[in-house]
Amino acid sequence: MKKTDAELLLLNYIKEKGLASYSEMNGEGRKYNNLYFCFNLKNGEQRFWTNPSENFKRELGISS
Repeated sequence: MKKTDAELLLLNYIKEKGLASYSEMNGEGRKYNNLYFCFNLKNGEQRFWTNPSENFKRELGISS
Protein backbone atom coordinates (compact mmCIF):
# COMPACT_ATOMS: atom_id res chain seq x y z
CA MET A 1 0.00 0.00 0.00
CA LYS A 2 1.31 3.43 -0.90
CA LYS A 3 1.57 6.16 1.71
CA THR A 4 -1.01 8.26 -0.12
CA ASP A 5 -3.51 5.39 0.02
CA ALA A 6 -2.89 4.82 3.72
CA GLU A 7 -3.18 8.55 4.36
CA LEU A 8 -6.54 8.64 2.58
CA LEU A 9 -7.80 5.75 4.74
CA LEU A 10 -6.70 7.58 7.89
CA LEU A 11 -8.28 10.83 6.71
CA ASN A 12 -11.61 9.13 6.08
CA TYR A 13 -11.43 7.37 9.46
CA ILE A 14 -10.74 10.63 11.29
CA LYS A 15 -13.59 12.37 9.48
CA GLU A 16 -15.94 9.49 10.29
CA LYS A 17 -15.11 9.43 14.02
CA GLY A 18 -14.61 13.19 14.42
CA LEU A 19 -11.47 15.07 15.34
CA ALA A 20 -11.50 16.36 18.93
CA SER A 21 -7.96 17.79 19.00
CA TYR A 22 -4.46 17.22 17.71
CA SER A 23 -0.85 17.92 18.59
CA GLU A 24 2.27 18.11 16.48
CA MET A 25 5.95 17.74 17.22
CA ASN A 26 9.18 18.07 15.25
CA GLY A 27 11.55 15.13 15.23
CA GLU A 28 14.92 15.16 16.95
CA GLY A 29 18.42 14.31 15.83
CA ARG A 30 18.67 12.95 12.32
CA LYS A 31 14.86 12.88 12.11
CA TYR A 32 14.69 16.64 12.70
CA ASN A 33 12.85 17.24 9.41
CA ASN A 34 9.97 14.93 10.33
CA LEU A 35 6.70 16.32 11.63
CA TYR A 36 4.79 13.96 13.93
CA PHE A 37 1.05 14.32 14.59
CA CYS A 38 -1.19 12.81 17.26
CA PHE A 39 -4.91 12.98 16.51
CA ASN A 40 -7.37 12.66 19.40
CA LEU A 41 -10.73 11.48 18.15
CA LYS A 42 -14.13 12.19 19.66
CA ASN A 43 -14.60 8.51 20.55
CA GLY A 44 -11.46 8.57 22.74
CA GLU A 45 -9.10 6.93 20.26
CA GLN A 46 -5.72 8.28 19.22
CA ARG A 47 -4.19 7.99 15.79
CA PHE A 48 -0.66 8.96 14.76
CA TRP A 49 0.86 10.07 11.47
CA THR A 50 4.20 11.35 10.26
CA ASN A 51 4.67 14.05 7.62
CA PRO A 52 1.07 14.47 6.48
CA SER A 53 0.49 16.00 3.06
CA GLU A 54 -0.80 19.54 2.64
CA ASN A 55 -4.08 18.18 1.29
CA PHE A 56 -4.50 15.98 4.40
CA LYS A 57 -3.96 18.96 6.70
CA ARG A 58 -6.26 21.18 4.64
CA GLU A 59 -9.06 18.55 4.73
CA LEU A 60 -8.86 18.47 8.55
CA GLY A 61 -8.52 22.24 8.91
CA ILE A 62 -5.02 22.00 10.33
CA SER A 63 -2.46 24.70 9.60
CA SER A 64 1.17 24.24 10.50
